[in-house]
Amino acid sequence: MINTNYFNIYNASAGTGKTFSLVRDYLILLFNSNNFELYKNILAITFTNKAVNEMKGRIKEDDKSVPYFYNDYWYIKKFVKGKDYPIYTRKYKSLENDEEILIDVNILAEGHSFYNLGGISISPDNKKLAYSSDTISRRLYTVYFLNIQNGKLYDEKIENTTGSV
Repeated sequence: MINTNYFNIYNASAGTGKTFSLVRDYLILLFNSNNFELYKNILAITFTNKAVNEMKGRIKEDDKSVPYFYNDYWYIKKFVKGKDYPIYTRKYKSLENDEEILIDVNILAEGHSFYNLGGISISPDNKKLAYSSDTISRRLYTVYFLNIQNGKLYDEKIENTTGSV
């Protein structure tokens, strides 16, 4: 039986029967649930490597967000060529000042087959940062707390959250 509390991912090479398996499981789910309104909650997407490479080719790899000013700091999210995840930075009072790296998501993602940063939030005193991450692709985030001044994580964390911080 298919567990509908989680995402189901079919990952296989071309010609291995993903579409057949997807359709089979979709029909089993509908017929076994006795709830034909369930079909409104099912989304099925298939990608080929060619389509993925075409989409990647349209993405600017070394890009950054428009800086925004909050509580004496300019905040910027940037991407570096060859890396998969963003780097969150800030600059004190002026965009001409030195950049301070808050979180390099590439480092956080190391060693995980899946990684998603849910959100980040800075404390009013600009000394602490909260961020959430999901490492199992189930939309169950753990919230961590970082001392920005020394780069150390606090021992406290909150597990199984929605990721909002």
